[in-house]
Amino acid sequence: MSLLDYSGNKDLFINTPESNNKYYRINPDVAKRYFVNQTTVPTPSFDVFLKQKPKNGYRVFVLGGSSAAGFPYGNNMMFSRILEKDLQKRLTDKKVEVINLAMSAINSITLLDFMDEILEHDPDQILIYAGHNEYYGALGVGSNESIGNKRWIVSAYLSFRNFQTFDFLKDIITKTKNAFLKLFTGSTQKDPNETLMSRIVAEQVIPEGSELFDLGNKQFEENLKEIIVKAQKANVDIILSEVVSNLKGQAPFISLDSESPSADDFYAKAVQFETKEEWAKARESYILAKDKDVLRFRAHTKLNLIINKLGNEFQVPVVPMQKVFEANSPNGLMGHNLFLEHLHPNIKGYFIISNAFLSTMFKSNFSIEDISLKIKNWGISELDSVYGNLSVKSLKAGWPFKKGDLLNTFFDNYKPENEIEQLAFNVLTNPDFNLQTAHLQLASKYEEQGKLNKAFKEYQALINTIPNEISFYNKAATIKLKQKEFLEARSILKESLRYKRGLYALKWIGQIAIMQKQFNQAIRHLTEALKLDSNDEQIIFNLCRSYYFVKDFKNAENTFQRLKKTTTNPEYVSNIERIRERLVGFKN
Repeated sequence: MSLLDYSGNKDLFINTPESNNKYYRINPDVAKRYFVNQTTVPTPSFDVFLKQKPKNGYRVFVLGGSSAAGFPYGNNMMFSRILEKDLQKRLTDKKVEVINLAMSAINSITLLDFMDEILEHDPDQILIYAGHNEYYGALGVGSNESIGNKRWIVSAYLSFRNFQTFDFLKDIITKTKNAFLKLFTGSTQKDPNETLMSRIVAEQVIPEGSELFDLGNKQFEENLKEIIVKAQKANVDIILSEVVSNLKGQAPFISLDSESPSADDFYAKAVQFETKEEWAKARESYILAKDKDVLRFRAHTKLNLIINKLGNEFQVPVVPMQKVFEANSPNGLMGHNLFLEHLHPNIKGYFIISNAFLSTMFKSNFSIEDISLKIKNWGISELDSVYGNLSVKSLKAGWPFKKGDLLNTFFDNYKPENEIEQLAFNVLTNPDFNLQTAHLQLASKYEEQGKLNKAFKEYQALINTIPNEISFYNKAATIKLKQKEFLEARSILKESLRYKRGLYALKWIGQIAIMQKQFNQAIRHLTEALKLDSNDEQIIFNLCRSYYFVKDFKNAENTFQRLKKTTTNPEYVSNIERIRERLVGFKN
């Protein structure tokens, strides 16, 4: 292989396939910029955006780590997807695009590295929910992917990576390192069942006030400041957010006995205060227990202080996420009511994050009382819940949730008990089988069984996973047509038109408009549909009768002559003849 084509394309944005080439997509290989030692790297969302931003376009980019990416669920549970729907409802005169660039195990280094490429695409706003990965995210000071503790070294590394020879030399170094590992340990990597969470950590102990602790905080503050400056120079609004984690439900991962009081001591005190119903003291002790935890998976309070400090300094809005989550937790103590493990929100938690950003964007408070209804109507199915739960169980079956050097054997020992569990298991263990395929298989089976509501949920999930894939809208709308829920079908098909003026959508929107006696609307959509398929006799028939109903007899007669030349269905002709006789007085 020549040096010229060695590294491959690691641009942040790349073209979509020729069949839909008016969009850019996020490069699925972009994380390879930052990960050297991992055999598998995180991938971004399937989000796309128009190459040519429309005049009424409203474009938002979202930055962050695994929580911003919707872990442990699929793309349909990213808070940005919920936010996009809510924004479109409120900004009815805008073409809203919310593009989520978040990935697992990245930190402010990656976010800053993305900024120049983001700003080339005319964003209106940038939203940031990040901080938990600052120490262990790629190139972080405590990461297995670190290349040095100094910020200038990381900056130089990211500058040089644009040269083809740099990737070539970097790969030689990595292969040499792996060769030594194999020589002395018999292996080039750790347990293949380990999670990225366990593989990424190099420094397990980072106490408060240590050199690495201070370097991590400094890295976060300086990178975030540079991100804000870049956005403001480009006249792009930016919104920061505090980050939240499980305080009540997650004991410290590593507590140092040399510290007094230790993280474990504070956690025990918090439990005691809870027993006495001293909620404020319990909250304070839980926070101290989290901050004293020297395994830095949950963001230290100092990072939220930095976020608020920079918000004040640069007049940038900050989402008060901690207050929002506390307001939605019993006695103000954040725990498993909103989190799945140490920091990833559950389904309700992701809806709360979306609402909190929405409230800050519009400088008003939005009631969260409708969240249960929103969740009920959202595109998330039983498969998503099972998949998420399995992901969390796998995560918690290994380090640091389990102590010691024991292998994570969760998937080796797991026995699926039903078809949905089997599908979720296949997604998590078979790299050639993904969640979208599982949704499609399940939807098809539900349709065969006549379980149309369940099939619809699967298609809804797919729509919210890959919103620009028109076939999912068509399948969902077809179910609603079978159930004679025509207005719901029309709503789904109209949503698909945001991405493509598809034949199926235009045809059925026109036909449903006729049912609603909205004949002019029917004519608009059917005329457009006919341009896509000039021989579709059903379109010609519906267009013909629409012309008669609005008394446009010239176009009606011309279309009728076209119908007679095209159709093989005599019912179409006889139906039009009856309409002509009733409305015009023609008899054949």
